[in-house]
Amino acid sequence: MKKILLVTALLVASTFAATADTIPCKTNFDALANSYPRDAAADRIYSQVYTRIAELESLYPTPKDLGGDQKKLYNAELKNCEAAVELLKTALDNAALRQSLDSLTQKQISSQKELSSIQSQLIAIWAGKANEANYLANSLSDEKARAERLAKEQAEKDSLEKARLAEELANQSKALSEKDKALAEKDSLLAKQKREADERLQKMQSKNISVYRDARGTILALSDILFETGKADLTQELKVNLAEVAAILKTLLADSKVIVEGHTDNVGKADANKKLSQQRADGVKNYLIERGVTKKNLTSVGYGLTKPIADNSTEAGRAKNRRVELVIQDK
Repeated sequence: MKKILLVTALLVASTFAATADTIPCKTNFDALANSYPRDAAADRIYSQVYTRIAELESLYPTPKDLGGDQKKLYNAELKNCEAAVELLKTALDNAALRQSLDSLTQKQISSQKELSSIQSQLIAIWAGKANEANYLANSLSDEKARAERLAKEQAEKDSLEKARLAEELANQSKALSEKDKALAEKDSLLAKQKREADERLQKMQSKNISVYRDARGTILALSDILFETGKADLTQELKVNLAEVAAILKTLLADSKVIVEGHTDNVGKADANKKLSQQRADGVKNYLIERGVTKKNLTSVGYGLTKPIADNSTEAGRAKNRRVELVIQDK
């Protein structure tokens, strides 16, 4: 009775947990994790699925708030995750099949030992009762024939069962290989898209746009020349460049988070500089949204004069400090 209550409580707790923002494939993964015996192959798949689920939870902490292209991409990633869980189930099934084969072999060995024991006992009885030799001989012959018949029947059953299990194992292995290949192709496609995005961003390098990488990710630094003097209005040249950035973010980096940072030099009042930097950062973010970039992937912040990258005592240094940076974070 206590075991029944405990199982019921665990099922209720599992159902309650699944009603939150838990990724569906994680619920299936948790249910499979300890349901079957695991071998080395299953452990490898288990580790890959665990890592993939952790990445999904990190990228989509609140999947219910997704929309548009982001929602489509999340659903595609969710299907891949569910396929990975199915891959794990297949690996676990394979481990169970192998264990069944081992058990079947042990049963066959046990049957053979039992047959040998019966024969030995019958021989001992025959030797101990010489006066019943004919009876014992006939009984021994009948018993031996019966034992041989049973052994033959068991061997035929075992052979058929082994063939069935071997075929099922081969089919499972084939399915496992195909699913593994599909996941590898998906990862390869994402890597290819990342390389293409990097190449297209590098081509935007110009006297007014600097493209480089640091610990934060890929950085596009936009000179203040691309804005109306002392204002947050975007020039036509900047809009053209931002349209290209938006196209890259939508098609090749749809999952990437982008922080738009506004910066100024130290000329003028700090409050005014901070306000201008925020307005410029907002302007760039809003234009990217107009061009179809997912709003939830964009954040804007104005730092004013607090984060210079050059010496503000020179005109060249101040020119470098007056900038808007697009920080495209690595996934």
